[in-house]
Amino acid sequence: MRRHSDLLEPCAGKLASTVLRGEGDSNVPALPDYWSSRMGKNPELSSRLALLLKKQKGKCSHCEFIFRNEDVMEVDHIVPRAIGGKDEYKNLQLLHRHCHDVKTKTDLELIRKHNLEIVSSGKKHPSKSEEREALK
Repeated sequence: MRRHSDLLEPCAGKLASTVLRGEGDSNVPALPDYWSSRMGKNPELSSRLALLLKKQKGKCSHCEFIFRNEDVMEVDHIVPRAIGGKDEYKNLQLLHRHCHDVKTKTDLELIRKHNLEIVSSGKKHPSKSEEREALK
């Protein structure tokens, strides 16, 4: 029976050990760390995406699968802005597109519930200018 290592040419060297990392091979980085650092240095990524990717160690916050080069990544507000979430780095996460769709559905239900609580309490929903004033 042929092993993966039999299929590699001897000159493949370090690349082969990275791709086919053995369990006990301590001098080769773990794949999540490897890919998050590699993708974080990709010139095609914005600095915001690179920072989030590095912070999350190359994993989607929703499904916890590692991002691959061909995956579509989207930035999401952890606490939706519609219910008071801020547009700050600590409130952002990187998700696969399909995971973002699932979370958005959950967020919309949360927003509806939030708005119903405001209406049922008799309070008026604050305008954008009132929200800005409250944040100052």
